[in-house]
Amino acid sequence: MLTESRKVFFYGEVGAGKTTLIKEICKQLALPDEITSPSYPIINQYTWSIDGEHRSLNHIDLYRLNDIEEALSLGIEDLLADDSYCFIEWPALIEPIIGDNLLKIKILHNEDSSRKILFL
Repeated sequence: MLTESRKVFFYGEVGAGKTTLIKEICKQLALPDEITSPSYPIINQYTWSIDGEHRSLNHIDLYRLNDIEEALSLGIEDLLADDSYCFIEWPALIEPIIGDNLLKIKILHNEDSSRKILFL
């Protein structure tokens, strides 16, 4: 699915497992760095190479932002337009400016502590 779009929006309540799922996806992408939550820095950026191919990833958490202007001041439009992977948690704030070429994933936290992952 990431071959169609490198932009992925992650939806789910606090503690649903958004960052945990992103960590696993990053393992599958062979990103060698430890992935950490960008809750406080808002954007964590990673770069790596595989067989000479340069890759980059922007892991973004918009939870603490209050309005779309704050996201725009971070350069969110540029991050959505480039060819890097861009994984965004709490993306509802920027939905008015997004294009069509992205994947939306919603994680539901079930009562038995299991998770249900929906591709929207």
